[in-house]
Amino acid sequence: MAEIKMQDRGQTTWKDQIRQAVDSTMSNPLIRDFQTFRDDLKQKAIDVWERGKDLTYQLTGTNYKARGNKLGTAYEKGAIYNELERRTRDQRDTQSETRKPDTNRPDSTQSDHERNQELSGHANSTTKQATNRIDRTTETNRTSQSARQSSLSEDLERFKQQQRDQQRTISRDAKRRAKPLQRADKDRQSKDNRRTAKDKQRPTGQQQHVENPKRQPKPDRSRDYGPSR
Repeated sequence: MAEIKMQDRGQTTWKDQIRQAVDSTMSNPLIRDFQTFRDDLKQKAIDVWERGKDLTYQLTGTNYKARGNKLGTAYEKGAIYNELERRTRDQRDTQSETRKPDTNRPDSTQSDHERNQELSGHANSTTKQATNRIDRTTETNRTSQSARQSSLSEDLERFKQQQRDQQRTISRDAKRRAKPLQRADKDRQSKDNRRTAKDKQRPTGQQQHVENPKRQPKPDRSRDYGPSR
């Protein structure tokens, strides 16, 4: 809910900040081990540590943190370690190639024609190596780009599913809360209907309260019996 509110206000969530920092760190080809990876993220105000089978990222000085599997497949422990190991292996191969003795050094006894052929062959091999490296780098970039795109699509689908679940929960709670009110309205309506029906059954000119009959005046009997004594 906090992420949804921040996105509605147009703010960047802490998960997006962590993703951007990790992407910036991994774009640096000099990051080849986990310690360097951790130090570079530390400079970007991101703390990272191993926790079980995954990594945990946290904004420095806050309680906002998330595990790698919650950010995407490209931010999990396995993906980070595999990329760092690949870079270390490529560096080791490059250093071993530079340390090999130069067996293609031209011999003074060779003729100019033979020397030119060797040089042309060496140039072709160098071109092939550069082409192979470019192809391998392109394939790596495509793989990482496809992995990031898949992780973003998975995160978007997971976010949509969370929104649908929250909407179902809200509608279900609203229906549950509305049932007692609807029942009370029905009872009140039925009572009003019964009262209206009773009022209709009563005669129109009937008086609800019967008035007390007027008292008749007492007859004057003094005339019959003579004057009173």
